[in-house]
Amino acid sequence: MAVYPKIPMSQKMIPLGFKICMMGSSLASKACVEEVAATAMGDYQHSKELFFMTRESAVYRLIRALHLAFENAAGDDRALAVVTQAFADYHASPVNTEGGKQTLPACVHLDAALSSASRELGLWDISEACKLIASDLDWYQTHSPSHPNSASANFGAGHANATLYGPGGLVSSNRLRIGMSLLAPEVRHPDHSHAPVKVYLVVSEGEFRRDGSDWVAPGYRGSLYTEADVIHAMRSGSKPLLAFWALGHDL
Repeated sequence: MAVYPKIPMSQKMIPLGFKICMMGSSLASKACVEEVAATAMGDYQHSKELFFMTRESAVYRLIRALHLAFENAAGDDRALAVVTQAFADYHASPVNTEGGKQTLPACVHLDAALSSASRELGLWDISEACKLIASDLDWYQTHSPSHPNSASANFGAGHANATLYGPGGLVSSNRLRIGMSLLAPEVRHPDHSHAPVKVYLVVSEGEFRRDGSDWVAPGYRGSLYTEADVIHAMRSGSKPLLAFWALGHDL
């Protein structure tokens, strides 16, 4: 039998508007009380849904939230084409149930990065969904980068990557489509390039550059399009860097 979480009806859990309506009930309209009560009940129902959300629904919730955010952030038709291809058919693809999940030293910074993102407009759903499946992520490191001398000395222990939609990812696919990269504070990712076109969705502070250009800070919800085989890199400052990415094959 399901046991619902006990939510104490303390003063600090009652919305301010509800307190005002209760204190001034002789002046407050019935509609005001009903509206605030409905809002409070909606918040409770949402919290209960999160508490009992299955792993599969949490995974799909994250992918859906990312799809919407990538689409909204896409700067042009090229980026939108990558997003469309990368997210194709995810809802019909199976969720990976295999164990053997790996964590890495840099993962201690994930919670701070997600908490920071949750305070930004349009990123709360991504942050909360990612927290729900964080323990299921199979993190890996970048080995043998093409330009190792461009990395900071702490890059090895200071970075982690995870596949969300692709081989061995949360959602299975025969091609690597969607993933995420995390940098601990003060880490520079080495210059690198690859054949697939790549679009980043940045959900933290941090800087990026392409083809030897100046470093730029996309900002929260910022997007960065990288052509095939173009050298690019990223680096964190005093706070961790967290970015999701989508790959476009044969575009």
